[in-house]
Amino acid sequence: MAGMGRHIVIGLAAGALMLTTGHVAHDLDLPADQPTTTVQPQSASEPATAAPSIHIRLAAESPARQPHPSRLDPRCEKGRVLCADKTTNTLRWVVDGAIRMTLAARFGGPRHQTREGVFEVYDKLRYHVSSIYGTPMPFAMFFSGGQAVHYSKEFAAHGYRHSSHGCINLRNYRATAKLFQRVDEGDKVVVYRS
Repeated sequence: MAGMGRHIVIGLAAGALMLTTGHVAHDLDLPADQPTTTVQPQSASEPATAAPSIHIRLAAESPARQPHPSRLDPRCEKGRVLCADKTTNTLRWVVDGAIRMTLAARFGGPRHQTREGVFEVYDKLRYHVSSIYGTPMPFAMFFSGGQAVHYSKEFAAHGYRHSSHGCINLRNYRATAKLFQRVDEGDKVVVYRS
């Protein structure tokens, strides 16, 4: 084993970490099917076979560790509500306390945060293009300023690698279309952290 060198493996994900030193792995909530990037620093004084290697596992599809999925904010328990939980990265369609749909959701990043609070859907547009960013926003359900719940092709393709510009992105096209049909203007939107 002398020619193998030391291995340090670091896996980064929202709420997850994998660290391997030598031949011992410590895996904390990181899916095994995520890609690994290997970096091997080269030193002029050491042969390449003895140089340590660093492996970084990318977990772009892994949202933060999720609490029990049936917990709802109390504000979501009455009426017709789009219940958006930034902690679990989920959007739930709730009618009188019964969860009718649960969808993976992506929220705004540090520079363009999705506003938290209680809102209502004030406009619905089946075909919309952002006037600021020029990007398509199919099935847009606006709830606060220019922020809307909508399907995102970029989220569908790249997962949690990026964030939105404040909107609540959904990545399942068919489910978003069904949700758009069910939600009415005036329905409540609750954005919170569980």
